[in-house]
Amino acid sequence: MFQKMMKTIRRLGPHSSLAAEVHANLYGQVLAIEETHLNAYLTHVFANQEMLAAGPSMVSSSPIVSESGVAVLNISGPLLAREVGFCSPLSYDAIRGSIETALEDPRVNQIVLRMDTPGGHASGAFELAEFIFESRGKKPIVAAVDPLAASAGYLIAASADRVYLGPTGQVGSIGTAWMHESIAGMNEQMGREVTTVYFGAHKVDGNRNFPLSEQARARAQSEVDQLGNEFVAAVARYRGLTPDAVAATEALVYRGQEAINLGLADELADFDTVLENAMPKEQSVTLGTGAPSVSAEADPNQPIAATEPTTEPQQPAAPAAPAAMDAGSVLNAVVQAGFAEQTAVQLVTQEWQLESLTAKLAELTELREHFGSLGLDADSVVAAYLRSPVEGFRMAMSSREEDLDPDISNTPPAPRTEEEIAEERSTAMWDKAQTAESSDSKIWG
Repeated sequence: MFQKMMKTIRRLGPHSSLAAEVHANLYGQVLAIEETHLNAYLTHVFANQEMLAAGPSMVSSSPIVSESGVAVLNISGPLLAREVGFCSPLSYDAIRGSIETALEDPRVNQIVLRMDTPGGHASGAFELAEFIFESRGKKPIVAAVDPLAASAGYLIAASADRVYLGPTGQVGSIGTAWMHESIAGMNEQMGREVTTVYFGAHKVDGNRNFPLSEQARARAQSEVDQLGNEFVAAVARYRGLTPDAVAATEALVYRGQEAINLGLADELADFDTVLENAMPKEQSVTLGTGAPSVSAEADPNQPIAATEPTTEPQQPAAPAAPAAMDAGSVLNAVVQAGFAEQTAVQLVTQEWQLESLTAKLAELTELREHFGSLGLDADSVVAAYLRSPVEGFRMAMSSREEDLDPDISNTPPAPRTEEEIAEERSTAMWDKAQTAESSDSKIWG
């Protein structure tokens, strides 16, 4: 994936908006992201430039509030300090704004952070985590790792009151890194000479047109160490651990009981279980008897006090909730809306009222029309989106990338012009130079 994206960036040219997006957010930034998930960020940038430019952004931090007062905030994908434009990845600013809204909303009793993120920029992550930590006690805030909270994502999860880990969930990657890419070798082979005129001895430190100097490397290492130590200290304070114990994880990612044994999580529980535990335990009334039943917190060994008959007028019963649709009715509605069987299978397993199903079908119809306008298999993408929005985006991006990459096109290649042949030679020299001489220069965590 990385090689295909870099190839596309080179084909579009160094001054394209896609190339500018990658270099602005990948190089010269201090990042806190799990290294094996670097492709997730590049995937988003590629999809943003080539696939989503004509459609609405579906990356949202708006909390979903249930009738029982539980606000669910989905934190998915790579994270930035602030949005960088249309269809931007989720930002720390947006997450904080949603949490503040939920804290002030009188309907909300508890906040659940549903985590599926490898992390992102270090800038802004510490401030958000500190805000969540200081909000403890106002309303319960729990993190449900479903399935990943790594690096800056774990910093956010650790700041919550409790961390729940799904059966296959992963947490950790408590560390930072910085990468530098040098294209000096490519410049030399292409006969390209770069001259910089600058003020300030360190103004061009890390410029990719030149090899990284030892002095610049030492300064970068100092910054990495400082942020890494701050990361360790924050997690130790949030989780009640010693800094030595946190540092001993050496930025590894842990899953299951091992993560709990290390103090990185509190309990094994899937997302549905976390929601069930978050539901308020209210006293129930047995219909037809007028006598209260024993509440979840009541002592069953204590007798229920007898109540005297009352002549006060009875309050009118609350209107019954809308009846749930049976599976056959849901299936018929989905098919009549023109969706394929794979979409119907996804929807029929859930409980729907007529109003909620109608709204969902309207949403999916809009998505199907959008993906169809891009020449994609809209039904397959929508079905994947129902399983997981991230999976849907990945499928759409993959299909779109195949259409854009001439190496895998089914159409016969057009005759090449002299300019295209010259560009291909330049690209080959780029690849050779990058293989011979390159270094990564990014701070991740």
